Amino acid sequence: GAKHEPGDSVGIKCPNAPDALAAAKKALGGEDVAALADADLAAAPTRAVLRAFAAWCADATDRDRCLALAARPAGAELYDACVKAPALRAHELLEALPSCRPPSAKELADALPRLGARYYSVASSSLSEDGAGRNDVVALCFSVVRFEAGKGVGDAHGLCGREKIYDRKGLCTTWLDELVAPVLAGDGGGAPTVPCFLKPSDAFCLPEDPDAPILMVGPGTGVAPFMGFLEHRARQRKARDAAAAPPPPFPTALPPGAAVLAQWDGGPMAYPGRVERANVDGTYDLLYDDGDREKSVPAYLVQAVGRGRRAKAHASASTRQSAR
Repeated sequence: GAKHEPGDSVGIKCPNAPDALAAAKKALGGEDVAALADADLAAAPTRAVLRAFAAWCADATDRDRCLALAARPAGAELYDACVKAPALRAHELLEALPSCRPPSAKELADALPRLGARYYSVASSSLSEDGAGRNDVVALCFSVVRFEAGKGVGDAHGLCGREKIYDRKGLCTTWLDELVAPVLAGDGGGAPTVPCFLKPSDAFCLPEDPDAPILMVGPGTGVAPFMGFLEHRARQRKARDAAAAPPPPFPTALPPGAAVLAQWDGGPMAYPGRVERANVDGTYDLLYDDGDREKSVPAYLVQAVGRGRRAKAHASASTRQSAR
């Protein structure tokens, strides 16, 4: 399949809502509505759609209403009040015109706008968790679109009577929400199938250097692509760190068995002992002459001694033992 990268988007082809298809089927006298699969029944009626609907109206009143809405500039305010402000949808207008009878599903589909894909930003990395391979799972995130329409129409146009407020829902996000709800609730069943395709981005992408500073501002995209960017950078660094050669052992001049004077517990006094182990981080594990052991002693607290100096150091060891 296609290989995605952070910054790409996925186009999702959602179907028309069941109530929209039901309204179209009723207007078509029960005809099969399969031909409407690519027609946007939820789109706002354009002037072209209004004129087409008017031509299919057997009743003069229904026809005149459509033509009045389509008129420009005379019908601009009427269109704003009746279509734009309440976010009227084509299938709702079709349902409100009892005499409007499209000749066929195909002609209705040809009159309506095409049902376009809805695009969602990739919210995941294209790398596997360890950063070493590819991740073929694409994560998307979305908020279910819900809003009220129609408020303020009366005041804006000097209309009397009670305003009608419409509760509107986004077409694709509502459909996706209904699809994933059983999965999220753990009700069983297989994963739903979502028709989609990848839309690569040439400009909206991360710098090649995973340490290059970036400033992320999302006035229109939201946080979804940035979630993918951050995850991708973290996995890039994980892969880089795993591939890096381990640090070489810390150079040491004191082999195991070497006689030393060491400052016990970092104190001011030095006591005789021997190196038991030279650690790769440059520290030493020591065995003091009095039998005590101390691990990971920093090199700056340890001093190599020769035989002559070591004999003099026994006095310090005895003093340390008597002090304890």
